[in-house]
Amino acid sequence: MLQNRRYIDAEVIQNVLLKLKWGLDTRFQNIEQSKSLALCTLLDPRFKLEMFKSDTNKNAIKEHCHELMAGILSRQVPILNTVQVAPNATVSGSSVWNKVDSQLNKIRVPGTPLSKAIREMRLYLDDEILPRQGVDGKWNDPSEWWLRHSKIYPTLAEIYRSRCNIVITSVPCERIFSKAGYILNERRTRLSSSKLEKLVFLNVNSNFVKNKD
Repeated sequence: MLQNRRYIDAEVIQNVLLKLKWGLDTRFQNIEQSKSLALCTLLDPRFKLEMFKSDTNKNAIKEHCHELMAGILSRQVPILNTVQVAPNATVSGSSVWNKVDSQLNKIRVPGTPLSKAIREMRLYLDDEILPRQGVDGKWNDPSEWWLRHSKIYPTLAEIYRSRCNIVITSVPCERIFSKAGYILNERRTRLSSSKLEKLVFLNVNSNFVKNKD
């Protein structure tokens, strides 16, 4: 009898796990297509592109990030990519350093914002993955990693600061819960649940109508 009970309990648990997995797969099947979530995953040095299942989504978020980076780079003050000759340098054609500078100027072709973005992204992806846990047993913080590497990947660091931050705010359900507490107070304890629900509904939607008008 006990063995049969254990078998039934194991079957019930397995069915619950299968339903939970089905629900997660159904609800989050297109999660990689969310640009905001995919960008946060890409710029997390612990994951980068390793957590993406679809190569199409990998390429899509990389191109999106390239566009963001190119927009930032295009607004920056252009820097001359040529070697400047020192004022006290000789201008004689026989100077060795003049020949070196001339040769370097030929190979230093100014890159476009997009090419610079692709190069910085390639360096970032080729960098080592940050372990989730450090040798001291503490969890590694991606924000601290970006603080240390902001000089190496300045454009990506700027995108991380502006798009991967945590917005501290009160969610709507908390505000509604607070309003319900104001309506159902010590002087109005005999309100029924249906009456309270209607009053909260009118209170919340009346503010929405006012803002819309």
